[in-house]
Amino acid sequence: MKKISVAVLCLVLLVGVGFAAQTPIVLKVKVQTANVRAEASTSGAVIKQVGLGTLLEARQKIGDWYEISITNETGANLTAYISASVVDALGVDQAPPPVREGAPVQPVQAAPAAPVSTPQSYYAPAPPAGGFKLIAGFGSASMSSTSVSMPNSHPSSDYDQYRKGRTGFAFGLGFETGGTIGLEIDLLYLQKGVRYQGTAAYYYGTDTFDITTKLDELSVPVLLKFHVLNLASGPDIYLAGGGEIAYVLSPKVVYTMSGPDVLANYGVQSKSDTQDEKDYVQSLDYGLVLGGGISLPLGGIKLCIEGRYHLGLANMEKVPAGATDSGTSPKTNALLVLAGLKF
Repeated sequence: MKKISVAVLCLVLLVGVGFAAQTPIVLKVKVQTANVRAEASTSGAVIKQVGLGTLLEARQKIGDWYEISITNETGANLTAYISASVVDALGVDQAPPPVREGAPVQPVQAAPAAPVSTPQSYYAPAPPAGGFKLIAGFGSASMSSTSVSMPNSHPSSDYDQYRKGRTGFAFGLGFETGGTIGLEIDLLYLQKGVRYQGTAAYYYGTDTFDITTKLDELSVPVLLKFHVLNLASGPDIYLAGGGEIAYVLSPKVVYTMSGPDVLANYGVQSKSDTQDEKDYVQSLDYGLVLGGGISLPLGGIKLCIEGRYHLGLANMEKVPAGATDSGTSPKTNALLVLAGLKF
């Protein structure tokens, strides 16, 4: 009888131990995003990611890892592992009925949890990074009034009504700092000047003329940039404004004229020539720059497209303002369309 009692007691203990071993451990994810791995190691492949508050069943604890069963994207059940540092093991009085990941979970009657803020990266992407960029483009340049040095004996003001834009190009490089409000400094070769084209009646008859004042400059714009819209994987829209200082490289007047007045003054029916204007044009130009643009991701670099308006403030003649034959002081201006690659 005593032997039977001992055998029954041992059987009960074995059943209890086996039942306890099979009782799952209920885990609750306590971080915003937790990795579920194929091995009990931080070097194991990530099978899936689970969010804050997800309930999981663990079969056993192996060191600092729990062994769990999880369903992958194809619906297959896989043995996986999750670090003990990212979950809480719920006690008997805390644990809801056993559930598997992905199954509906009944709310637990407990004190309300503190609101969890969504990471800032979802709403406010990192400010634009700084870097170098290559710039090139074209534009139309003009001047506020005619230069005093013109290729015939007539007052320069006679040409004002025939003013046209000088089509030119620009190219160079720049550097900009990062941040929502940043600074950009460029070094540009920029073609400025003005063109006059048409026909006009002079002393001896009607002449045809095509005159271009060429002011090619080495320009240094310094711009303050404000990024109005900056999406993590989309466009970056910005406004820019600042000033520039420029050195005039080689001021020239290139002209072609024909007609009876040219014949009377020069003894030929048509005359073409290039005049050096260094004695008449200031070496330094300065003014304001306004513009804006858009930057688009292009692989590991960015494509920038922008428009700028350069408004000159310097009197470009080597005479006091108001001392020209037209009574004005000529100033440069240019409207540019630029494209660049930012690295």
